[in-house]
Amino acid sequence: MSSPTTITTPPGRLARLADFAFRRRRLVLAAWIAAFVVAFGVASQLGGDYKADYSTPGSESKAARDRLADRFPAQNPFTIDVVWQARDADGAATTRRIEFGYNPPSGQRGVEQFEPDARTFVRDLQQALDVASQSFSSFWVSDHLMTAQPFRMECWTQLTWIAARYPGQMLGHIVLANSFRQPSLTAKIAATLQAFSQGRLILGYGAGWLEREYLAYGYEFPSPAVRIAQMVEGIQVIRAMWREAPASFEGRYYTIDGAYCEPRPEPPPPIMIGGDGEKLTLRAVAEHADWWNAINRPLPVLQQKIEALEAHCRAVGRDPATIKKTLSRTVFLKRDRAEAETWAGSRLQDANPPFAGEPAQLVDHLQELADLGFDQFQMVFAGFPDTTDLRLFVDEVMPWVA
Repeated sequence: MSSPTTITTPPGRLARLADFAFRRRRLVLAAWIAAFVVAFGVASQLGGDYKADYSTPGSESKAARDRLADRFPAQNPFTIDVVWQARDADGAATTRRIEFGYNPPSGQRGVEQFEPDARTFVRDLQQALDVASQSFSSFWVSDHLMTAQPFRMECWTQLTWIAARYPGQMLGHIVLANSFRQPSLTAKIAATLQAFSQGRLILGYGAGWLEREYLAYGYEFPSPAVRIAQMVEGIQVIRAMWREAPASFEGRYYTIDGAYCEPRPEPPPPIMIGGDGEKLTLRAVAEHADWWNAINRPLPVLQQKIEALEAHCRAVGRDPATIKKTLSRTVFLKRDRAEAETWAGSRLQDANPPFAGEPAQLVDHLQELADLGFDQFQMVFAGFPDTTDLRLFVDEVMPWVA
């Protein structure tokens, strides 16, 4: 659900570039000082009872993680986000936490270039996640069975594999197609992964959209209105099974009768609806979602979508601020803008193009999106399996948003 856009350079960019070298040196010095302070504080506060080997994913214990998070919430290395200065509707300065998630490929999707070989894909995926796990607060997996390019991993299986190897990140789908699995089964799978992951799941949910994929796998492909109505009923079934024991529900499309979902998830995963249809999908977001995953659009269109969501929230008596707003963003990131644009090529002519440019431009672009109200960005890096662009983002974009 991601795609890059044409860049309009904000006025502050030239000043930011001029100050770049000085601030980067200051960031390096601050990072060394912070690392020393945190290490000294952990050793003294925990009395030497905490020891974790971060060289192997999964080697630290949850008890030790919890002690760190309780004692040092500001330095918790397992919730990586940034404090962003934004402005509210009246122009007043506000401070929000902006989070970055990583959406690696689950198969070929016309962005990253790699060989469709399972052995090398798994190896490359782990190498990319090893890098991303040091800086990103969440990992996201797309749900497709096939696209125009047939190589695809099943998303629940891939997400479980990730959960077992990277215990510090939240885990989400971006997003599940309701039609691919009976909602009662989805509820059971989600509850199980929530238990094994110790409460890290975000259930991304959607109505599905790729007709060829549906028909190839033997699924019916009804109209968008029907698929969205089925999605809404699916969410109602899932929530009933998470809340009641046993659970019963009778709708137009789905029925459960005395179904148990034990162990029920604790806490229940937030449900994130993906899509931006103004009449039906955003109404469903207002009524049923904890999070919203928007489709990348030009800035004026995104503003229009947010206004439509706010109108639906008013209609159902909900505060729009209670919905976490996320956006998937594909980037072609290089130190030189011309090289980045050449790399992106004809994709920049798409109706919803990807970002292509240098780090300072991306900082400005993300600032504009944050000012619209987005709280989290699920990033797609076109360079996979190479991690040069991912590392460039971590080194020269993340620090600048503070």
